Amino acid sequence: MISTDEADLLPKVEALLQKHGLQHVESWIFGTGDSRRLRNQIDINWYGELPRSYFYDAQGGRMPLTGGITAELINAWLARNQH
Repeated sequence: MISTDEADLLPKVEALLQKHGLQHVESWIFGTGDSRRLRNQIDINWYGELPRSYFYDAQGGRMPLTGGITAELINAWLARNQH
């Protein structure tokens, strides 16, 4: 999991992960540098809308999603992408 927030927001990001039971998931946050440039490298078609998520399948296909995600959405995506 990658957080595109600035590094100074790490405590808030960690609290959010814990709130949703995700504290054991490997996660990263942007360090120093130009966060706009880094976001552009992730997705040139992304204009900074938040929240933004990307789901990748085993073949490297990517499904971008702007807005909140739910357990139902994740479970449906997993069901479609299990082999």
